[in-house]
Amino acid sequence: MISRSRLVLCLLAAMIAGSSPAEARPARPAPPLPAPTGAVVNVSSEAQLLAAMRSLASDTTIVLAPGTYVLTSTLGLRGH
Repeated sequence: MISRSRLVLCLLAAMIAGSSPAEARPARPAPPLPAPTGAVVNVSSEAQLLAAMRSLASDTTIVLAPGTYVLTSTLGLRGH
């Protein structure tokens, strides 16, 4: 009888062997999002993002500027 871990390894090997670079396709970009409606809050820093999340109201879109946002606290949403 084959052990469970050996079976998993065999299945993974079969999956890898079954794929070839000829089958790979370039990633398709995601379709563009529709323009936001309601209030729009633009943020470009962690502090701005946290403030925007704390004061978030319905029908509000938060737009993140490109970059890395290193969070120093938990980011969460509360629904009402």
